[in-house]
Amino acid sequence: MKIGNREIGKGHPPYIVAEIGANHDGGLDRALRLIEAAKFAGADAVKFQAYTADSITIDSNRDEFLLKEGPWKGCKLYDLYKQCETPFEWFPSLGEHAQKCGIDWLASAFDERAVDVLDECDSAAIKIASFEIIDLPLIRYAARTGRPLILSTGMADYEEIYSGLGMAYWGFRTDVAVLHCVSGYPTPMEEANLHGFAEMCRLLRPTPVGISDHTTGRDVAVAATALGATIIEKHLKIDEASRTPDAPFSMTPVAFGRMADDCRSIWKAMQPQLLGLRESERPQLPLRPSLYAVADIAAGEPFTELNVRSIRPGAGLPPAMLDEVLTRKAAHAIERGTPLSRDMLSP
Repeated sequence: MKIGNREIGKGHPPYIVAEIGANHDGGLDRALRLIEAAKFAGADAVKFQAYTADSITIDSNRDEFLLKEGPWKGCKLYDLYKQCETPFEWFPSLGEHAQKCGIDWLASAFDERAVDVLDECDSAAIKIASFEIIDLPLIRYAARTGRPLILSTGMADYEEIYSGLGMAYWGFRTDVAVLHCVSGYPTPMEEANLHGFAEMCRLLRPTPVGISDHTTGRDVAVAATALGATIIEKHLKIDEASRTPDAPFSMTPVAFGRMADDCRSIWKAMQPQLLGLRESERPQLPLRPSLYAVADIAAGEPFTELNVRSIRPGAGLPPAMLDEVLTRKAAHAIERGTPLSRDMLSP
């Protein structure tokens, strides 16, 4: 598949997405600065979340609208989303600034109105968040825009993943990627489930599979790249002083940049190559061992393990010929330190 001008999939470097989430802290200026920070950090794309508190929930005091576990325990859904929302009217400015900075931009859509906003603002792709992967009508609606679609899979089982993919394809969108995700904020390392990611790559082939990582470091993203991740998504915050709801599992621009560099380096190291001489090894080729006279040898004198050895450098006969050489005699006198050649061996 293709997002913006980048091919996504096997044979291409991972497409690295800087997730802003709530890290704009309610300020458009901060959101614009985060786009610049994402570009500085080497991200291919910057990502937002297209919802408002009123579009994703309602203001209710009923018990089920109160979070009882996790990092936001005790917070009312409406209040949390009000703090984290990205107003729809921001998106024209966000898109224009991303284009000015030379970076792709995309966003998660949580309802049909958000899909319309992203489509009108020419987002490079539309993401369906982990929680919404079970919202098949939303997936169908997003797919019908004709834009690349990314499905995140936190909490989903394979039946739900296949249903989401099926709806995306049925919605006439063939450019679809899937992100392995653990919806724990932050995710403990022991729950990162890279084994599950590798299984997902195998089972969903040829669909591009990436990872949306909520661990606090870069290890999982780098390891996932080695396992074949085509998209890497990590949260980006403006600096260590950030105190937004997403800050505990977000990276500063410098840390994000290191992760991006590491992922791309690992991707290069994982590219298939045939065994044999590499260009970087060519200067070392003369240092391979070969057969040398390690003592003066008179004409007609037998070669022995005392006067012939396999040593560096590689100017003489190959070490594999040692057994044959030891059955022969010197065709002429050979000075110590001379590399052996075939004309030195008597018939």
